[in-house]
Amino acid sequence: QFTVELFPKHAPLTVEHFEQLISSGYYKENAGIYRAEPGFVVQGGGFVHDKLSPLGNVQVEYSEERMVVLARNKDPLSGNTEFSIMLADNSAINAPQGTSPGYTAFGRVYSGYPTVVAIANDMAEGYLAKKNKDQAVTFNSIDTVSQLAPTTADLRAVSDAIHDAAATRFSVVMFSKTSCPYCKEAKRTLKDIGAEVHVVELDLLPPGTASQFQDTLDAYTGRRTVPNILLNGKSIGGGDEVEALHDAG
Repeated sequence: QFTVELFPKHAPLTVEHFEQLISSGYYKENAGIYRAEPGFVVQGGGFVHDKLSPLGNVQVEYSEERMVVLARNKDPLSGNTEFSIMLADNSAINAPQGTSPGYTAFGRVYSGYPTVVAIANDMAEGYLAKKNKDQAVTFNSIDTVSQLAPTTADLRAVSDAIHDAAATRFSVVMFSKTSCPYCKEAKRTLKDIGAEVHVVELDLLPPGTASQFQDTLDAYTGRRTVPNILLNGKSIGGGDEVEALHDAG
């Protein structure tokens, strides 16, 4: 699972177009990720299914890792249903050059980026042949949601780190501090119940970063203090809540 933040201010036509495709149900059937190039890009849409769009093409508007770009062929007005997610800084490739107007970056992976990387690493490298369309990674669901997103580079970096930590293979993620007695007790309790835990020690992060993490966690989970324990990506509280779960069996 991953979430994409859209940029209607910077790419209004493309964002409106993409949202209309989602509302139409275009991506819910005969669509998926069919191109994987680790360290470069993944690409999805309805191409390998020869699926036609219910909408007209959208013109180019004016990328780095995590950015979502509208894919097209050599015709600048051919962008429509296909999109790519950057796995590296491909700004030089996507920027306008010569007679090419470049590619429209209209969003950014907000959470679940490790999932996107895993898809790229697990698929056969390159484009799938249309005869192998059953090997595409299908979209089980795709919907629009409204929520606040960070607006500065520093906050985006913290937000990325928190969401990437929550996307670990472990179902339990604990934000902690090595000197916190409540954190130590929560770790013992989680160990007693046999939970595999991914721990992020905020006081071991670069200077000044811990408070940014706590501010961002407060915005996301409503809890600034540690321990802050997430179960399947949702905060269940701190040590007292874990102890109550332990006592309840």
